[in-house]
Amino acid sequence: MQVNYVPIVPESVASEYDDTKLAQSLASWLSIGYELQRVIEIANRINQQLTKDGGADPLFLESLTWHLVLRYGRCFDSGAAGRSVALGAEMVRKLGVDDFDTLHKGLIHRRHNTFAHPGGDCSCRLNVHLLESGAGPQLHVTLDEEAPGAIHDPEQATLIARLSRALQGAVDTKVHKARAAHEAALEADRDAIVQRLRDNAGKHVNPTQQAISILAKLC
Repeated sequence: MQVNYVPIVPESVASEYDDTKLAQSLASWLSIGYELQRVIEIANRINQQLTKDGGADPLFLESLTWHLVLRYGRCFDSGAAGRSVALGAEMVRKLGVDDFDTLHKGLIHRRHNTFAHPGGDCSCRLNVHLLESGAGPQLHVTLDEEAPGAIHDPEQATLIARLSRALQGAVDTKVHKARAAHEAALEADRDAIVQRLRDNAGKHVNPTQQAISILAKLC
């Protein structure tokens, strides 16, 4: 099911999709900016959970972690349907912070193993430890499993928020340029667009907006 996020515009006479390349670019950068903002909010929520009295709910913490990983990874998915642009690893490297690059690689690795290729890396091994005690040497066996888990480090959550804010700065620049180019294109074709929408008064591409328009005529 497709979810349409177009906001209701009470004064709108009519509306249409803008599928030009300039429009797709602007929409993609705006969408990525929204994803990063959500990553920041989730990272802050994880931090609150980890530092609150009584400790964090492990299931809630894990849910927040996967939500964060999924949204962060979407920003870098060049094959995402409906997006004409995506962030690249080079944008993280240009920030010039080694910890950011390490963190980015870790988040993308989690995304691949959890969502893109679940079960693709289920490495599990038994470790045999030698324990020296008064009763003599003892062998202790533990399970070493490479499985993604929830974020348990407040400093890591804070660093994720910092990384996302830094990326937001780069995205804001992209949005500014894309918006300016799109506005110039709209202005150049303004008369034709106005006439086309006037000719289709009362018709909207957003189902909710269309329903509101019909109800307004009935009232």
